[in-house]
Amino acid sequence: MRNEDKYPDLNDLTKGSSFKQLFDFFYFAYICRYTTKEHLNAFNNKLGTPKKLKWLTDNGYLTFNKVYSITEQTHKILKDQSYYTLVKIPVNNFTAHSLLITDFLLKEFKRQDFYTALFPHFSFLIPDALIIYKKENAYKLVFLEIEEEKPNWHDYLNQKRDKYQILAKDKSIYEKWWKTYSDRLGLKYCTEEQFCFSVLCVGNIKKEWEGWRFERLFGKKFICV
Repeated sequence: MRNEDKYPDLNDLTKGSSFKQLFDFFYFAYICRYTTKEHLNAFNNKLGTPKKLKWLTDNGYLTFNKVYSITEQTHKILKDQSYYTLVKIPVNNFTAHSLLITDFLLKEFKRQDFYTALFPHFSFLIPDALIIYKKENAYKLVFLEIEEEKPNWHDYLNQKRDKYQILAKDKSIYEKWWKTYSDRLGLKYCTEEQFCFSVLCVGNIKKEWEGWRFERLFGKKFICV
């Protein structure tokens, strides 16, 4: 069935764009969990207009309470269109930090090798996100940490590095966690020797740590320690 017939109420919305652009627009809002009108307009300025965002909210495709999130109705569309839908639809408990994550994901979505993002919770570690990049048959896993200066910042980061080292040595991460998620994401389950990840720390701090890459927090200068 054509999308025009399957989703007739969306036909007017896609004028000047396409259903593929609309589905990608929904997917961006879904992966980021919390978005502002500025994020959505920056992602697609034909669909992220005040008029169209109001229509999407009024008709049950988005919710709005200071920020936008998708609804079950939109989640079902993404499933029907075979997008990877492993991220839970959020309860509206966003923070300013949540929007920094969205700021970063907006930039990453434009990369040709961006595949998807997850928000895993481990018993001793909750990364800001796991970003998966894929090029042909190769993929890489990058845990995202967006860090702003705080009291005892360096001790805090050292403790976080220790937790990632524990994660890297935990065989169940490969044998159970990644086996499950690689299958659900349509990725080849690599050998244990091939399995690895890195950490990207976005903030105005830089350290020389193996397996970590440091990137400025949206133009701020590095504090090198």
